[in-house]
Amino acid sequence: MISRLYVGHVRHRRFAPKSHDFSYHTFMLYLDLEEIDRIFDPYWFWSAQSPNLAWFRRQDYLGGSQIPLREAVTDTIIKQGGPK
Repeated sequence: MISRLYVGHVRHRRFAPKSHDFSYHTFMLYLDLEEIDRIFDPYWFWSAQSPNLAWFRRQDYLGGSQIPLREAVTDTIIKQGGPK
């Protein structure tokens, strides 16, 4: 499986006009578009098929499900002048 969860933290620090800093934990999902339908299956709170706490709904991304998401993303990149 190619999809991954990356974790880390963000830190900001300022010295002027007044000293201020903060740090917080963050995470980012890298999802292989070919794995979307099965990546969430092992987790009870994630879903790509039905409503859940975290629900990936295909129709929310690039115009519905008439074409595969990977194809829709590739077409959008090409239309915006990206690499073919």
